[in-house]
Amino acid sequence: MFCPGMLEMPVTMTQDYMLFYLSNDYSLELWKNQIELISKKNALLSSIVHPDYIAGKREQSMYQALLTLR
Repeated sequence: MFCPGMLEMPVTMTQDYMLFYLSNDYSLELWKNQIELISKKNALLSSIVHPDYIAGKREQSMYQALLTLR
């Protein structure tokens, strides 16, 4: 949907809630795979991180590791 004067940026990566709580996945593999696929297309990496879902030490360490990927 287009709105005059607005640009919608789609979320292209799995959200933290889905990954940690619904999938019970605490590895970086899914995010790494998504980053690789999106980068090959020279597309925008866009994600949503909710403070309630990264409040724990385990979740914070995963997100910090994500931010240090190259």
